[in-house]
Amino acid sequence: AVLVWCLVLLAKTVTGFSFDQNDGSKGTITEVFVDYSLDSLLFVCVNDCKPVSLAGLKSIVFDRPLKAKKIRVHPTKWNGAPEVRFSFDYS
Repeated sequence: AVLVWCLVLLAKTVTGFSFDQNDGSKGTITEVFVDYSLDSLLFVCVNDCKPVSLAGLKSIVFDRPLKAKKIRVHPTKWNGAPEVRFSFDYS
C-alpha cells in the first residue's frame, strides 16, 4: 500500500514540523509538499506545492506561521515502504 498523504487535525498556529523516519523501516520518504485548511474544505499549498527535500533534515520550518484546522503532508518521492512519525511545532 502507498501512503498518499497524512492528515493532521489541528486548530492552532503551526510554525513547522519535525519528523523521524523509523530506522527499522524498509524505506524512506525523501520529498514532501504540505497543504493546509482553515475550514476542512479548501486546502492551500505551502510554497506553491513545490516539494521540499527531506535529505539530511529532521525538521521543516515554514516561511510564515500557518493558522490551520487541518494539515496534510504529501510524500512525493520515497523508496521502499517507509515509516515516519511527525510532530508539529506551534507558536
